[in-house]
Amino acid sequence: MDNTLGDRIEKIKKDTRYKIDDFVSILGVSKQAYNGWINNTYYPSSDILIKILEHFPQYRAEWLLLGKGEMKKNSYLSDNINEPLPIYSNRNIIRGEIKDILKKMVDNIDDL
Repeated sequence: MDNTLGDRIEKIKKDTRYKIDDFVSILGVSKQAYNGWINNTYYPSSDILIKILEHFPQYRAEWLLLGKGEMKKNSYLSDNINEPLPIYSNRNIIRGEIKDILKKMVDNIDDL
């Protein structure tokens, strides 16, 4: 598990113990869309990824998008006590973090 974006979204759903109907309602999507992500048929939009991070701020954006690092911020903090957590009170902050992570991904592709 955790190999694909769909795997990580499924892990968040299970970790938060939401029923599928409640989880998709929070995200404003259909069960069919959710199943498409989980089955890697297609990927959620950036707006959906932002909704996930807004509604479930305990999960790290880098883990969700790339599968790197710790899943939750609390477990990340236990290893890095002196580092402050990012605050996701603003949609633009989340978009900026996602853009930074995507830029790193593109830079890594260029290095290949």
